[in-house]
Amino acid sequence: MMRRFFKVFVALCFGISSVLAQNLEKTWQFESIKDSSGNSLFNIVESDTISFSNGKFDYSLNAKDQLKASGDYLHQNNVLVLYYTQPKDTIRHYRISELTDSTLVFKENNVTYSYKPYVKEVKVTETLVPSEGFNTNSLMRGALGMLVLMLIAFLVVYLNWYDNHPPEKVTNVYHVYPKENVTPQLTAKEVFDNEEFLLVTNNKNDHKTTLRKKFLIEKQKLIFRYTTKAGVSRTDQLKADELLDMNQQISELFVDMVFSKLKSAPH
Repeated sequence: MMRRFFKVFVALCFGISSVLAQNLEKTWQFESIKDSSGNSLFNIVESDTISFSNGKFDYSLNAKDQLKASGDYLHQNNVLVLYYTQPKDTIRHYRISELTDSTLVFKENNVTYSYKPYVKEVKVTETLVPSEGFNTNSLMRGALGMLVLMLIAFLVVYLNWYDNHPPEKVTNVYHVYPKENVTPQLTAKEVFDNEEFLLVTNNKNDHKTTLRKKFLIEKQKLIFRYTTKAGVSRTDQLKADELLDMNQQISELFVDMVFSKLKSAPH
C-alpha cells in the first residue's frame, strides 16, 4: 500500500509540473517573425512583447508602425485564436508548434512567430543592505519550517502504521475472489447476457459475476497505468500509439481472463 501511495504521489507531481511547464499566460518577448523561407520580416526590439492574462492579450510591435493591439484570446491544445478589439475588430487563428517554459512558437499561414519569456532589465546597485539579524520574521519562518517537518514525519509514521494495521473492511477486499482452483467453463451467452460487462450492484457471488468483476478491475488497473504514465486524466488524451498499445493489452487481457475460460456453445 505504501508503494502504491508513493507511485500515485510521484505521478501527481509529474502531472502538475507538466501543466506548469506549458503555461501560456505570461509576457513573451518577440525573438523573430519569419516567412516560410526563413527571412526576417521585421526588425525586433526589446520592447516588442505580447502578454496573455485571464483570457486577454495585448502586444506591441515597434517595427510595424508602432503597432499596439489587444483583445481576447482562446487557447486549446495547439490552437490559439486572437479576437482583436484594437486597432480593429477581427479574428486571427494560429497553430502552436512549440510551447515550453522558455519557448513559444506559433504560425499563421506561412509566417512563424517565435518568442521567449520577457525578463525586464533590473539595474543592480552596489548598495549593501545591512543584515537585520534575528527578528520576529525569522523566528516565525523557522517555527513554520519545523511544523511542516513534524507534519511530514507524522504522516510517514501514520501511513506505515496504517499499512500494517488496515481496517477489517479494507482487509476483506483482498479476499473478494474465490479460492477454488477449478474454474467452471462458461458459454459466450452466459458471459455477455448483461450489458457487455458493466459492473453489477447486487450481491451475487456466482462465478459469472466474479469473472466479470475480475476482468473490469484488471482493465481499470491497466487504463490507470497508461494514463498515469502519460500524465493525462482521460484515455482520449492519450497519443495514438499509446491508445493502440493499451487497447491491444486490454484485448490480450480479455483473451486470457475471459475467452480462454469459455466453452463452445453447441451448434
